[in-house]
Amino acid sequence: MLSAIDVSHHQLPSSLDWTGMRAAGCDVCIVRLTYGTRKDELAREHVRLARQHGFAIGAYAFVRTVEPALDQAEAFFEAAYDADYGRPEDLVMAVDVEDDTGKRPIAPGHAPLFEEFVERMRGWKKTDPYVYITQRDYGRLGEPGWVLSLPLFVAHYASPSRKEPATPGGMPWAIWQHRVGPFDINGPSGYYKAPRM
Repeated sequence: MLSAIDVSHHQLPSSLDWTGMRAAGCDVCIVRLTYGTRKDELAREHVRLARQHGFAIGAYAFVRTVEPALDQAEAFFEAAYDADYGRPEDLVMAVDVEDDTGKRPIAPGHAPLFEEFVERMRGWKKTDPYVYITQRDYGRLGEPGWVLSLPLFVAHYASPSRKEPATPGGMPWAIWQHRVGPFDINGPSGYYKAPRM
């Protein structure tokens, strides 16, 4: 299994200890490219520095329930091009399905928007994207069956001694994001088994 870090504009690329993370065994950098239709302004620099330091590159889109799926997909494609993401060696992208900043909880009525976004991502590289979701958010979304047809990128911040995460529908996970040791906003976390594009 691989160890990874995920980054967005919340982490300044120049302030991350890229060399130290690689030396500690961190292999993957998964970069947020979009928040709804807004491109992450630091994505290109994150991708550039991660590549320079030998990380495998992944990407994700934070899908917002208040913007059309088509607009968000188009913004993601533009951001992927701008950030130089989508090379054959890059990891398959993930669709982030969760509450929007804690103010807009997801609900069953949002499931079609997320599903439409996923379908647009499927058409991009002719592969299934990962769906980043918790067991709780899967329930809030109304437990749609299409989630279980995708590779699961689950967030479950259990104790380090836990051998498996809680997953939607008890399905097998492909990627498990969890804390490794004490929480450090700049520290590596997660286990990844993501295929290349």
